[in-house]
Amino acid sequence: MSGRFGKVSRRLPSALEFEQSGTVVRARCHYCRKNDTMQSSGGRHRAPPEEAHKFFIHRGWTGLTGKKPACPACVSKFRAIKAREREEKTAMKEVGKTAGPVVDKEVQIRTEAGCQTPLVAQMGRADRRKVFRAIDEAYSEDGGGYVGGETDHTVASAAGVPVVWVERIREEEFGPAVNEDARKLEADLAAISTKARKAEEDALAAAALAEEASKEAVAWGKRFARLRDAMGPKGARV
Repeated sequence: MSGRFGKVSRRLPSALEFEQSGTVVRARCHYCRKNDTMQSSGGRHRAPPEEAHKFFIHRGWTGLTGKKPACPACVSKFRAIKAREREEKTAMKEVGKTAGPVVDKEVQIRTEAGCQTPLVAQMGRADRRKVFRAIDEAYSEDGGGYVGGETDHTVASAAGVPVVWVERIREEEFGPAVNEDARKLEADLAAISTKARKAEEDALAAAALAEEASKEAVAWGKRFARLRDAMGPKGARV
């Protein structure tokens, strides 16, 4: 980027970028790679960086000033995982304080609403190895995500283990919860967006040419009217 456009774009948080001559601001999630956009409220004018930053913060984005911005869906997911881990630890402590047989294989988790969810077994070493092997068979070698349409849920179902185990091992040992199908869909969407932007730019260019031609026609009409008036009665018959 160069000139005035470059100066304006540098004022944006690092996770945001201007598009379409600055009238659109785009954010891309570091984790799921989904996009979100903001159209300038000024129409054809560039969007103010401060307004763009507040817009995405209000929509639930985090990490916009860093290298790993997160969309609202991923933020909710991470918070749910952390909340579940805290609940597990709390439940385990409560079990340890309770008299009677020690429950070392199953811990009952309560949700924020106070409802009880199905029992989630604690993961032992053998379980951990089983989950690791299941993910390893379904995860790409380059660490970019699952192959095909595999997900945490499909791997957990095939291995017969809780999804929370798969989520935990995959985050610790492998990488993001994305797959090839999602990446292909994202690429297709990006291509469609590019075509749409090109069509919009062509339409704007055609509109500008039409407006210029219209102005020229008006100017020629005025010149013709002056010429006709100068010709007197003969000009009236033209």
